[in-house]
Amino acid sequence: MPPILCYNGDEVICMILFFKTRGRPLAVLVYTLLALFGFAFSTWGACRLFGEWQGAIGGGVLLLGAFVCHLLGSRSSALYVIGFFLNTVAMGCFASAYYNISGVDASLGALLTAMLIPTCFAVVAFVMFAVFPRVKIPLFFVFALIALGILVANVVLWVQRGGAPYAFVLFSLLVVCFQLTVCAVTTGAHERELLRDISFGGFGMLTAVAVAVLVAVACLLDGGDCDCGDCCDCGDCCGTGNGSKKKKRG
Repeated sequence: MPPILCYNGDEVICMILFFKTRGRPLAVLVYTLLALFGFAFSTWGACRLFGEWQGAIGGGVLLLGAFVCHLLGSRSSALYVIGFFLNTVAMGCFASAYYNISGVDASLGALLTAMLIPTCFAVVAFVMFAVFPRVKIPLFFVFALIALGILVANVVLWVQRGGAPYAFVLFSLLVVCFQLTVCAVTTGAHERELLRDISFGGFGMLTAVAVAVLVAVACLLDGGDCDCGDCCDCGDCCGTGNGSKKKKRG
C-alpha cells in the first residue's frame, strides 16, 4: 500500500505515514520560508536600529543565545525553534552592516523583491523532495548545481551593476542552500530529530551570510566609493576604461 494513501479510514495513521515519508521536506520548506521573510524584516529593522558595525555585534550576541538554546534543545524541542529564529534575526543584523556601510537601498520592498528568486527556488526544490523522496540524492546534486549556477550569475551581475538587489539575492540563496542540505539529510530519515537538524541548519546559514557580508564589506572598502558597483572600480564597471578612479578608502 502506498504510504500516503489511506484505505482503512484511519486518518491519524495516514497523516503519520505521510509526515514520515513526504512531510519532512515540506516542514523544512515552512521553516525556510519563515527564515527568508524573517531575514528580510530583520535586515530592514537592523539597518534602522544599528550603525555600520553595531549590527554585527548584535548578531554575535544573538548567535550566542542561539547556541545556548541548541545545547538545551534536548530538554525541550521548542528551544531548537527559538535558536533557529535567533539565528534568523542575527543574519539580518549582520547583513545590516553591509547595507549601512555601502549605502545600498535596504527598503523593505527592495529586500522582499530580491527574495523572490531564492523563495521560488526553495519551493520548487523542497516540493520535489516531498514528491520523490526515494531519489533525494540525485535531486540534491541537481538542485545544488542549479543553486551554484544562480550564485555565480548573481555574483557576476553584482560586480558589474552594484549591490541592489544582487546582495540580498546572494544572502537569501545561501540561506536556501543550507536548508537544502537539511532537507536532503532529513528526507526519509525517520530516526533523526527534525527540529534539531533545522536548528543546525540555522547556524550554517548564519555563518554563510556572515562570511558573505564580511567579504562584501572588505571588497567595498578596498574598492572605494563607486556609483557603479561595489567590488570593482568605476572604469571597469561603467565601461569607461580611461575613466578617472576615485581614491580608495583604507
